[in-house]
Amino acid sequence: MEPLKINVGTKYTLTHNGKNISAAAGTYDVYLNYSNGTFYMVAAGAQDPTVNEPDDTWAIKGDVNNTQWKTDIYFEAAGDLLVVKNITFQDSWSKGIEFKLLKNNQWVGATESKKYQLGESIALNNGDGNNLSVNATIGSATYDIYLNVMKNCVCVVNAGAKPTI
Repeated sequence: MEPLKINVGTKYTLTHNGKNISAAAGTYDVYLNYSNGTFYMVAAGAQDPTVNEPDDTWAIKGDVNNTQWKTDIYFEAAGDLLVVKNITFQDSWSKGIEFKLLKNNQWVGATESKKYQLGESIALNNGDGNNLSVNATIGSATYDIYLNVMKNCVCVVNAGAKPTI
């Protein structure tokens, strides 16, 4: 695979298993924005180009925390991942547990329409996609939802458990 030639000072999107990068010989600073999956490479000592760049906002909406698809619940940083903790699930329309993600207020769904298992990595669509459905207990059990922006996937685990993404 041919490496991606970098234009210094240009914003690039990170891709899981993407190309290697190359640039002209020199000394550079690299700025990563994990929350929106982008990076810049600039001349060493140049101003950080991400200073005024807003991070993407990520949220979930659906059969969660008795919100009945009416309220966004925002992810928070957790190392290299984003997380929403202590979620409970409901069945708002007798269709099973369903939810979606929002990236900057735009729907993001699963690439496949199926019921996922707890701990399973769920690939995300870069568009509307399918509702996410997990095999979880409705009501009192609590769960954490982890998002890996770099790998474009999400994982639902029992509260306090470590994700595998």
